[in-house]
Amino acid sequence: MMGWRMGYLAYDESNSDLAESLLKVQDTIPICPTQISQHMALGALREGVPWIDERVASLEANRRRALGALRPLGEGSVTRSDGAIYLWAKLPDGMDDAEVVETLVKEHKVCIIPGSSCGSPGFVRVAFANLTEEACEEACGRLERGLKQILQDAGN
Repeated sequence: MMGWRMGYLAYDESNSDLAESLLKVQDTIPICPTQISQHMALGALREGVPWIDERVASLEANRRRALGALRPLGEGSVTRSDGAIYLWAKLPDGMDDAEVVETLVKEHKVCIIPGSSCGSPGFVRVAFANLTEEACEEACGRLERGLKQILQDAGN
């Protein structure tokens, strides 16, 4: 349910310390989810664990594809995370992340997010959720080819 801004929380009421802390932040969970998000959440809950397991498996496959697409940036350039639906990758020193993204969009027809728009210049953010495995495969192929070309043109 990435991006749908919908969530819920269940906890053991016997933990009074947790309950008190949760009250401080509870308004970020139930306030103003859109109707479509509410319907999507209900559908996911009705489908249950098998549906969730399928989604998680698809996410993991897409994550592997995205990691592969970022290989041209070199070992250690990708910030690993087991819970996020995107990857952060460091560009070689001196590369302008906004220019890299613009080139990828215009010349390779793939869109990622420049790190500077998220307060991290010199990085890019690559999302891999909400894509079919086929669409992710195509996008990651374009991304990898684009990065190779950009690095080659820059002499890296």
